[in-house]
Amino acid sequence: MSKYLLCCAPKPSHEQQPEHCSVEHRKHQDTAHDNSIKMPNADETSVANVIDVDLNSGSGAIKDDKMEQENDKQLLDDIRRALLDKINLADFDKSEIERFQNDDYAVKRYLRHEKDRQATVGKTAAFIRDVLVWRRDMDLPNIKERDFSDSIKQLKTWVMKGKDKNGANMFWLRACHHRSREVDADEARRHLAYRFECIDRISDQCGWVCCWDCQQVGTANIDLDMVRFITNSLPYFRGNLRYVLVHDMGWIATTAWKVIRGWLPQEHRDAVKIASRKELKDFVDNDQLPEYFHS
Repeated sequence: MSKYLLCCAPKPSHEQQPEHCSVEHRKHQDTAHDNSIKMPNADETSVANVIDVDLNSGSGAIKDDKMEQENDKQLLDDIRRALLDKINLADFDKSEIERFQNDDYAVKRYLRHEKDRQATVGKTAAFIRDVLVWRRDMDLPNIKERDFSDSIKQLKTWVMKGKDKNGANMFWLRACHHRSREVDADEARRHLAYRFECIDRISDQCGWVCCWDCQQVGTANIDLDMVRFITNSLPYFRGNLRYVLVHDMGWIATTAWKVIRGWLPQEHRDAVKIASRKELKDFVDNDQLPEYFHS
């Protein structure tokens, strides 16, 4: 779970979204509204608006900033063209493709800075392709709250409540309430992906934190298949997801963590923070904790 862990969030049509999941207007939304799939030619760069100033006047930075913006725009367009070369448009929801075409932040959040421009373009486009495939498989462009069973919707395994000390929204996973034998595994995974999508959409400016709360965890709560799903999914929310916080690991959760840690590349391990009950206050103020902490 890299420090810039992932995914972009389009605005799916949720008919009955919970109050805490209401969609705010995207602060990062680009002003472009051309929905055509055709990308600009790689050689087309606008220099007409570059201000030619007297460097002795101290305003040379204006020209440099403009050139940097144009180079940045060119890089994003190159990534978009590379993405279109890697996918079959018919395989994905049209709104998903249009989002990556029109919203610069949807591309920027997945930038993979490599040793040269070609590698950056290629690896970023490949990663966005993987994001599109995962989102399609989870049906995130179309899924609605009503699509889940009552038994899934009534689960107490997650809470969206409060902010960390840096102002990031908190998403709490209550491991003690998870019992794999009591729910349909596929539906549980889609529901969790949907909840990740909800908090990601409302967290563009402040970001969000996933807290794995291991209080009162027993052997019946350990589900390595679900854990693997979560660790594989969180990188798709890169950019908005700030870090993963694991809270109050007893000996059972600690034993499981030794297995889970081996699944993660080093950059993802670095984004996981471990906190005891006493150390939790270093990340979240007491008045920002969910109600179950005070009961």
